[in-house]
Amino acid sequence: MIAKPLKKGVDWTFGALLRAFMRNCFVHPLIRLNYRVTVEGEEELRFAHEGAIVVANHISRVDGPFIVSMLWRHVRIRPTAWHAEYTHPAQWPVMKLFGAVCLGSPKHLPEEERLRRKTESKRIMKKILDAGHPLLIFAEGGIGDGTRVSVPPHYSGVHDMIAAHRDKPVIFVRLSGLEYSAFGKRSGHTGSFRRLPVTMTLTRTGHLSLEGGPQGLNARIERFFNDGVPLATE
Repeated sequence: MIAKPLKKGVDWTFGALLRAFMRNCFVHPLIRLNYRVTVEGEEELRFAHEGAIVVANHISRVDGPFIVSMLWRHVRIRPTAWHAEYTHPAQWPVMKLFGAVCLGSPKHLPEEERLRRKTESKRIMKKILDAGHPLLIFAEGGIGDGTRVSVPPHYSGVHDMIAAHRDKPVIFVRLSGLEYSAFGKRSGHTGSFRRLPVTMTLTRTGHLSLEGGPQGLNARIERFFNDGVPLATE
């Protein structure tokens, strides 16, 4: 009973300092060294200091750390990651470094364990938002190729998160360019020794409409990312 609180205390102090050192001295400079980034709509982040739901398209394996790093001087965003990505040996250290929240669980686990993990993930995400930190969610779930955003109609994560936190603003992030990096599905389109140009566009919505449930919202999110159709608000 004593070991667990002690472990948490050590992590909150020395662990947090070490992670901050790694992010600020290694990861952030490395990202800026390899990418020429243009951020549009940074002013929307002034609404995110009491918690916000950040919804982004997903075009590479580094989208989460990239968004967190680029916006770090404005807000402290916490990303989410699907369990298969979170637990991947090559990605787990980065997930821990950026405080990612693990979503979902393997299907082979007992139903009780899967429910426990789902409940715990929701608890952590609520805690993050209640503490005034933005939470990053990828609407598509998996990584696309950067051409068209496709959100399966049955995915309810974004819908349920917005429905449970109607007091929080929703900020959409459109990424473009990372699909051509070594971590995207369309890599190899840029020359060597050249910083890859990447654009990140932020758009804040009003009180987002949830009409039609997850299916209706997902279809509107697709149209927003693919065709620039404004999202309906209430």
